[in-house]
Amino acid sequence: MADTVNDNVSDILGAAANEPVGLGRRAKPAPRRATVRDYLVLTKPRFISLLLLTTVGAMFIAARGFPGWLALVGVMGAHSLSVR
Repeated sequence: MADTVNDNVSDILGAAANEPVGLGRRAKPAPRRATVRDYLVLTKPRFISLLLLTTVGAMFIAARGFPGWLALVGVMGAHSLSVR
């Protein structure tokens, strides 16, 4: 029974199941361009922009008109800080 389980694990994982773990192999560091891109993806600028759009729209509805420059500049400033 144990041999069958080990064979199944080897079939699923391939050669990685038979290799020892942690024997001094190091992963190559990611290129700087990839790291910057990963951080940019992590901030989710598209999603944040949609949140900004709905927030500003809700501000106009709640104020029944123009909500004021201070509120708009504050929201835009917070948006720019969250994206960077």
